[in-house]
Amino acid sequence: MKHAFAFLVLLFVAGPATAQDSELDARAQVLLKALAEDVESLSGRFYQTVTGNDGRVKERAEGDFAIVRPGRFDWVYVNPYEQRIVADGTNLWLHDVDLEQVSVRDQTDALASSPAGILGGGADALEAFAFEGAFEADNILWAQLAATDDSSDFRAVRIGFDPESGALAAMELGDSLSQRTFIEFSRVVQDEPVDASRFEFTPPPGADISGTPAGMVAPESALGPKAPKTPVTIVPGLG
Repeated sequence: MKHAFAFLVLLFVAGPATAQDSELDARAQVLLKALAEDVESLSGRFYQTVTGNDGRVKERAEGDFAIVRPGRFDWVYVNPYEQRIVADGTNLWLHDVDLEQVSVRDQTDALASSPAGILGGGADALEAFAFEGAFEADNILWAQLAATDDSSDFRAVRIGFDPESGALAAMELGDSLSQRTFIEFSRVVQDEPVDASRFEFTPPPGADISGTPAGMVAPESALGPKAPKTPVTIVPGLG
């Protein structure tokens, strides 16, 4: 079953705090705060890997993304399947190109307490998560977060930054099924204009539509009996 933005439950054993630990924590918290409050736009490419609770790779995918905060983003999978997620400020659209299926839901509900909200939400996006420390590995400064809502599908979230520039470098998420999703970002461009038309979405003619866009009458069509292919695990938190 298709679900969005999904990752492994990560357990970390905390040792005695050191001066270096404190410095990393402080640096990570500054970068998280800047991401949530100061960054206006992001765009670039991503490479996504999902592993099961047995450690085996289940999915690999790649594509490009654009975000204008708060509340607008376009997340496009180009390989292995064409799929797109668009947040237009009111609605969240998921479009499976091959199956000609579109689903839509209220954007506020979809982004609440989700890792996607950290990237595309407002200045209060971090309020749904508790900071649980930082560490460096493979030249990435990782900030560890945990959802404060017990009903959240996501138990652990890591946001990775370039330790030198502070640029967004990666995300790692853990879900209730003990799956791990790792997203590596590249060619990231920050705070440069993004064409507003990128965040507009109109269902293509003939598409099966599930859900009702805000302010519109429920469509007559609904998701039909088409057999789903093996899905790409779409962006964390948007299932």
